[in-house]
Amino acid sequence: MGFGTLEFGPRKRAETWVRYTLLRFIFSLGLIGWAVFKVFQLHSPDLYYSIGGLLIYILLGYFVHPNPNWQDMGCFGTLFNNPFSISDNFNRGLFFILLLLFPARFISKSFVDFTHQVLKPYFRQNS
Repeated sequence: MGFGTLEFGPRKRAETWVRYTLLRFIFSLGLIGWAVFKVFQLHSPDLYYSIGGLLIYILLGYFVHPNPNWQDMGCFGTLFNNPFSISDNFNRGLFFILLLLFPARFISKSFVDFTHQVLKPYFRQNS
C-alpha cells in the first residue's frame, strides 16, 4: 500500500475556545505538577536530568508529527501482521510513536494555545 510520513516542525494552530484552552492548560499544569512531585519523591540526585528529560519529551511532542498510513496497518486493524508487506510494520511503528508522544503534544499545544489566546492579548492591552 504505502508508507506513512514523519514530519518535523510546528503545525499550524487551529483556533479553539478560550474556555477549552484554559481547561487544557490547567490539566496540563496538573500533569506536569504530578510528574515533578513523583520525581521529588525519588530523592534522586538526578533531579535536573529528570526535569530536562521531561522538557525534551514535551519539545519532541510539539515538533515531531508521525502520520501513519491508516489504510496499511496490517490485517484486521493492526491485530495481525501482513507477512507480504513491510510497510505495515513501518506504519505500526509510526502509530506507536504517535501514541507515545500524545501526552507531550497535549501539554505543549495547551501551553502554546494559552500563550496565544490568553497571555498575548493581555500583554498587548497593558503595554
